[in-house]
Amino acid sequence: MKKTNSNITVNEVYNNINIDFNNKTIEITNKLSQAVIIPKGTAYETFTKIRATYPDYSVKVIKREVKKSKNSTSKITYKTMLEYLERVHPEDVAALEEMHDSVLVDKLTGKETRLHNFFEIKKWFMENYGAEIAA
Repeated sequence: MKKTNSNITVNEVYNNINIDFNNKTIEITNKLSQAVIIPKGTAYETFTKIRATYPDYSVKVIKREVKKSKNSTSKITYKTMLEYLERVHPEDVAALEEMHDSVLVDKLTGKETRLHNFFEIKKWFMENYGAEIAA
């Protein structure tokens, strides 16, 4: 979608606005409130049309709460798994490295493909050490 000098698309305008019919208010996010001050921008033009549709509604700038991830393991990388095992379970480092380094070779093309992708390795790691990390 084309962006204009306001650096916001029409879809983003509608994602950052809420019309409260009960209280007769147009609620906009801080991001949108900053974008609508740029004349001839997408946000300005779209917001002007909305204001014309609801002329007796007041405008309220709201702050959206950022949803925090409930999954504390969402930022685990191969490096963090390896460092954890080296520190806490050095006997299992070889198993992690073997999973990471295992490849299959196609006999026709000679192309190498990893036997285990990152998510399979992370699943194995969480099944074996997830309870320790969460504690």
